[in-house]
Amino acid sequence: MKITAFKNKNILLLSLAFGLLFFGFNAAEQHFTAFYQAIGKQNLAYESLAILYVAIILGNFIGPTVVRKIGTRPAIIWGFVTYTILVFGIVTKNAVAIYGLSFLLGIGAGVAGIARTEILRLLAPKQKRGEYAGAIESVRTAGGFIGILAVGGLLQWLSIDNILILLGIVMITGTVLLLKLENVRDDSQVGISQQQNLNLMLNLVKDRALLLLVPYSVAGGFLLGLVLGAIPAAIEKNFGVAWVGPITSIFHLTLAVVLLLAGYISDIKGRFGLIYASIIASIIATIIFLYFSSLPALAVIMLLLGLGGSLGGGAFSALMLDTFEDKVKEASAMLGNLSLILGVIPSFLLSRWLTQTQLLYLALVISVGGLVFVWLFARSRIQLGRLASS
Repeated sequence: MKITAFKNKNILLLSLAFGLLFFGFNAAEQHFTAFYQAIGKQNLAYESLAILYVAIILGNFIGPTVVRKIGTRPAIIWGFVTYTILVFGIVTKNAVAIYGLSFLLGIGAGVAGIARTEILRLLAPKQKRGEYAGAIESVRTAGGFIGILAVGGLLQWLSIDNILILLGIVMITGTVLLLKLENVRDDSQVGISQQQNLNLMLNLVKDRALLLLVPYSVAGGFLLGLVLGAIPAAIEKNFGVAWVGPITSIFHLTLAVVLLLAGYISDIKGRFGLIYASIIASIIATIIFLYFSSLPALAVIMLLLGLGGSLGGGAFSALMLDTFEDKVKEASAMLGNLSLILGVIPSFLLSRWLTQTQLLYLALVISVGGLVFVWLFARSRIQLGRLASS
């Protein structure tokens, strides 16, 4: 196996910066629900997370135009700053401040996500897209894993407020590292207006390829909501907040270890086998969660969900680039918005009205739907290939 992604200076810098950013943010986010549940403010955690992901929708809509106008580096730096400010803002425990900063972060995250997709499009060779996407994601999730473990240890010595301040300082370091990143951009597209960009995104909703990919993306979003919300809350309720980090860190460790390898394999063996395996792993994890809630069972669940996220992560990012090419920013924005509206946000909000069992059955239905539609997408690609060769 020959990994070349980290030989690219921009990919290396971006990977390290994301690793430092999510060392702080994943550690804070993963404990957010459990921490506020412990002090009697569980609704604040769910509501602020819902606001964050709603705001990402706006960030996705304006992201392609922002990236075209200012380039990738300023767009990503802006996103990093919004992540960092929220972590410092949590220390205030002020609901209005947290709601406002969550909204600001959502916009910044949406724009930064589009910028990262653009960097991959401009820098990654077509035959290496899975590897390059997996490289960034593996370092990002490795940072999150280490940060979550660090919080678990520091809780014995420091208050949560002091821990959040330390996490914010690490995130600032990652942001500063971005100053050395090259501001790559596609100058041929700078003149496209916001209205043209919006029209292109709306037209993509009619694209059969995008529609077939929506259920898979929605399923991933819904399961992510469970990882961030329902599962940490269940751990805190049954075993205490000290167990949130050790158990949920298994998810992030699995992502860190498998993502790069999965992306590399998808470049050689194809995207769809890994995507099918990712859905099946997530379905098995959900079934186990329905019937078992011991610590060993929760550890296995996080391992399987991590496998689900990592096996499909790099392969799906590369599949998007393969399918939409120069329209990938708009396609990613629209797909991201649909997965947020139909997946992540409902998983947070429905937890107030549905039982844990009902949420898990819903996750199963959505995941099976994602599997079916990815299979239909793969079949359509095969048929198009046959027509092109005939």
